[in-house]
Amino acid sequence: MKINSNQAESIVKMYQNRGNEGKDKAEKSDVKRPRDDSYSPSPTARELIRLKDRFNAISSIRGKMVEEIKQKVKDGTYQIRGQRVAEKMINREMVDFLIERGEGQV
Repeated sequence: MKINSNQAESIVKMYQNRGNEGKDKAEKSDVKRPRDDSYSPSPTARELIRLKDRFNAISSIRGKMVEEIKQKVKDGTYQIRGQRVAEKMINREMVDFLIERGEGQV
């Protein structure tokens, strides 16, 4: 089947008219109903926001603790608790040992 230039032009005009009709309908529907844009975070997003806020709070508290310890070290008033250091070292070795043996897997 051959399509001559007149037929091709009429087809193009038909598609253009259909496109314009859709735009007209969209414009009319926007006029009738004003947009009410809003944002409502999902439960996961709310949880992430909450965790981020907690992290920021902890970071600032930890920063204060670090500064206090630095000052105590500088002043020579920081006392190392040997018992606590030894307990932490032993606990870390026990965890490493269990992980190496494969018993630390859940």
